[in-house]
Amino acid sequence: MFDGVSCRSPAGPLPPQSWKLNSRQDTWETATWRGEALSLVLNHRIDQPLVISSTSDSTLPFTPRNPKLETFMLRIPSLSLLCFQILLDTCTISDFQDGIVPYVPAHLRKNLIRFSAVHSPLSIAHLYALWGSEGHADGEVIVVGPSVTLRDDYFIRSHGSDAEEDIHVDWEWDMEEADMSSPLHSVIFFNTSISSSTLFSFPPTLTHLALINMSIPVSLHRLPHIVPLIIILDLSYNAWLGANLFPDGQGRPQQPRDTPIMDLRHVDWPRWNHLKVLGFRGNYVPENFMEGVNKGRWDEITVVL
Repeated sequence: MFDGVSCRSPAGPLPPQSWKLNSRQDTWETATWRGEALSLVLNHRIDQPLVISSTSDSTLPFTPRNPKLETFMLRIPSLSLLCFQILLDTCTISDFQDGIVPYVPAHLRKNLIRFSAVHSPLSIAHLYALWGSEGHADGEVIVVGPSVTLRDDYFIRSHGSDAEEDIHVDWEWDMEEADMSSPLHSVIFFNTSISSSTLFSFPPTLTHLALINMSIPVSLHRLPHIVPLIIILDLSYNAWLGANLFPDGQGRPQQPRDTPIMDLRHVDWPRWNHLKVLGFRGNYVPENFMEGVNKGRWDEITVVL
């Protein structure tokens, strides 16, 4: 029985329960769905123009239009990714951290974490090893749950250690740009949770932020004052924003909502004067939502539903 329509059972024995995706949790744990859910924020880079649609409509369904992203999500792993996977499976955490990570460039570590986030999410120990002393991989942090969560003081400890190192370094103003570590500009949480202390310690350098399918509500009204430089914000598939939809985005209710809708009117949207794209897939869109988001703007934000 589905949506009031009865379906005839297929001939032959029923498949084992382990083969079935019969719950929302099972669906979230597929690589196909992780790739689709993460595609919006991973499709945009701060060094690339925004490419979403040729239409001028600011509210539209999202389809990835970056061939590089689609290839990255669906391609056969490159030789470097295959080698990394073997090392992840065969090395201990300490051996991987001390013997492998120091010799892997930041952009390759970022590619490994991105690919793993879709196909086989890494443990928090492997993530900490790959982020290294900088606390991120080429300016990006991705955490995919549900079993993986970031420690509450992670961003505080990362910035604190960097600040202490800066005190003891004699900077040379003609230092090559390649020697300068990039700041953290992208943070992505998917199917996990964050504490208030983690949220309050977000670095103000963030330009890309994704809080997708978060298990507990996030104080969104605090964010414009914590991370004012946000360009891409993805709040998709959060039941606490007022919808329990199937991940396919067709709007079919899975169960009655038993959590209150967060009042988005408390969010100071005009303070995000750099915001260009807002991901709101799978969420209930309240009345006058677009007016509130675009209040006081010359150029409307592209809202991806």
